[in-house]
Amino acid sequence: MNKTITLGTALLGLLLAGAASAQDFDYYLATPRGVAVNSFGECWRSTFWTTENAVQKCDPQPVVETAAVETTTVLSKREVNLSAETLFGFDQAELSMEGMKTLDGVAASAAEVPNQTIRITGHTDRIGSLEHNKQLSVRRAQAVQDYLASKGLSTSNMEIDGVGPAEPLVTCEGKGGQELIQCLGPNRRTEIEFAGVEVMEESGVEMMQEK
Repeated sequence: MNKTITLGTALLGLLLAGAASAQDFDYYLATPRGVAVNSFGECWRSTFWTTENAVQKCDPQPVVETAAVETTTVLSKREVNLSAETLFGFDQAELSMEGMKTLDGVAASAAEVPNQTIRITGHTDRIGSLEHNKQLSVRRAQAVQDYLASKGLSTSNMEIDGVGPAEPLVTCEGKGGQELIQCLGPNRRTEIEFAGVEVMEESGVEMMQEK
C-alpha cells in the first residue's frame, strides 16, 4: 500500500539514504535516478498528491469491476371497477361532473406507465331489453374512452366493449321495483383493465480495487 508523507519527512529520508539531491515534483519526490522509493519499492508521495494526478508507474489505475445488470420482464395487470352511478346518470351514457373527476385520476395514473393496453368494458343490469342494455354498455365504454383520450392517452392502445347484463355480479332474485334497481347496482359498472410489460432492473454494483 502506498504511503503519503510530509515533504519534510521525505527529504530527510532521501538525505539519510545518501542521495545527492531531492526535488519536489509536486506529487511525487524524485532523485536524479528517478522517483524516490522506500525500502518496499513504493513511490514516495508528496502532500500535494491526489488520485487525479496519480502516475501509472507508481499508482496503476484502479480496476473497476461491474456486476452484470439483471433484468426481469413482468406482465402487470390491474383493474379499476367504476360504478355506473358515479360516472353516469341512470340509463344515461353522458359523463357526469363527478364521473369526469374520477376519470381524471384514472388518466393521471395511466399516464405514468406508457405503452400499456387499456381495455374498457361497459356493463348494465338486466332491467330493460337486452338490445337496449347492450347498446347502452357500448356507449358508456365509448364515453370513457373519449374522455381518457381527451386527457392525452392514445386510443391506439385502447379497446372498448359492451356486454350489457351478460356478466352480473349479483342476481337479486325475488326483488322488484326500486328495491330491485338498488340491489342490481353492482352490475351497472364500467371496468377499466390496464395491462403492460414492465422491465425491472437490478443495478450492477461497482467495485474499485487498486492493483
